[in-house]
Amino acid sequence: MNVLENDSCFRIRLDFSLSEMDQDVLSFLYLPFLKEDAYSLYLSFYRYNSLLKTSVYERSEEFLSLLGFDVSSFLLARRKLEGVGLLETYRKEEKDERGGRKVTYCYSLFPPASPKKFFNDVLLRSLLAQSVGEKRYISLCSYFKAGEGIPEEGFLNMSCKFNDVYSLSVKDGDVSLSPVLDPMEDKKYKKQFSFDKEKFLSLLKEHQVPLNSLEKSLPDIEDAAVLYGISPEDLLPLILNSTDSSNIFYPQKFLQAVRDFHHYETPIEVSRDTGIAPISDSKIAKVIEGFRSLTPEGYLAIMYNGKPSPYMLEEIEHLRKDLGMENPVINALLDYSLKKTKMEFNTKFIDKVAYTLSANNIQDPYSAMVALSSRDFNVGSYSKNSKTKKENPKEEEEVEEKEVDDLLKDIAL
Repeated sequence: MNVLENDSCFRIRLDFSLSEMDQDVLSFLYLPFLKEDAYSLYLSFYRYNSLLKTSVYERSEEFLSLLGFDVSSFLLARRKLEGVGLLETYRKEEKDERGGRKVTYCYSLFPPASPKKFFNDVLLRSLLAQSVGEKRYISLCSYFKAGEGIPEEGFLNMSCKFNDVYSLSVKDGDVSLSPVLDPMEDKKYKKQFSFDKEKFLSLLKEHQVPLNSLEKSLPDIEDAAVLYGISPEDLLPLILNSTDSSNIFYPQKFLQAVRDFHHYETPIEVSRDTGIAPISDSKIAKVIEGFRSLTPEGYLAIMYNGKPSPYMLEEIEHLRKDLGMENPVINALLDYSLKKTKMEFNTKFIDKVAYTLSANNIQDPYSAMVALSSRDFNVGSYSKNSKTKKENPKEEEEVEEKEVDDLLKDIAL
C-alpha cells in the first residue's frame, strides 16, 4: 500500500545491536543499491528506537518532518529496505474512542547479513555487482574475506518483497552472476524524451531556415516537440512545410502537423482494457517507467484505441504550456482522471486536478500517484461513515456535472 496517513503513528521493534562489522556491511555492501534515503532511514529507525522506549508510539508526520522527507521519498526508501529484508512493515487499523479511524504502523528492523551470508545470497551479491561494477565488486569480495520479531496479534505484514522493488537480469559469464540492467530500461522502454535544442538549431542553419522567422515561436516549437516526442530530424520537415516561400512561419499549421505526427510505442504495462496498473500493484516500478516512456498523445491513443481527438490534444498542450507539466506527470494525471470519470475525458475534472497538483508543486509521477492515492484513501474512509448510497444504482453509471463537482471536492489536496 503506497499510502501514509498523516495522522498515523508508529513504533519500532528491534532486538539487536549493530557491530562494527555490521556497519561496514551496511556502508560498503548495502549502500550502493539502497542509496542515501533508504540508508539514512534505516539508521534513523535504529537510533530512534532508543528514544521510543520512553514513548511507545510516535507520529509519522513529525518523524518525516524531522528527516526532511516528503511522503513519496519516505515510501520509496521504506520499499527499498523491505525489498532486501532489512525492514518489515506492519499496519493495523482500528476504531478510536470517538469511532474514528486509528492507523498504527510497526516497523520491525533486522540486522544486515553477515559478509558470508551476503555473498552466498545470489540476489544480494548480484544487486551489488550490478550497482558497483565488476572491478569494485571483486575489491569488496577481497575486503570481506580476511530473530524474527513479529508484532502482537492484529498487525498484518504489508512489507514489499525483493522482486517488488528490485529488478535483476542474469547473464552467463558475469562475475558472480552479476546481471545486466533490466531489459525494460533499454529495450522495451524509451528513456524520458528530451529535446536536443542545439541539434535542432544546427539543422535549421544547415537547411538555411532563417531563425528570425521562428524566433517568437521557438519556445512553443520546443514544447510541442517534447510533448509529442518528436526528434529534431523529424521536426525539421514539419517546420519547412509550415513555412511559405516568403519565410513566414504559420504556428497553427505547424501545430496541426505535430498533432498528426504518429510516433509512439506501447510499453508492456499499458493496455486499453486495464490502463496503467494501480499504485498498489507490485509492478509499480514498471508503471512509473511506462509513464516516463510515453508521450501523453501515445498514452491517450492506447487508452482510446485510436488517435486522440483534437480537444484532447488541446488539453494536454494546455497542461504543458500553461502549467509547465512534464510528460510523466501529465500521464499520471490522465490515468487518475480517466479512472475517476470512467474513461470520460472531462476537461473540467482534469483541469482542477492539474491545478491542485501544480499548487502542491508535484513534479514527478510517483509523487502525483502517492498524493492522489493518499487523498482518495482518506476521503474513502470518511465517505463510508458520512455519505449514504444513492437510491437508484443507474445514476452511478455516468459522471454528471454535479457528480464531477462533488468528486473534485473530495480529491482537493
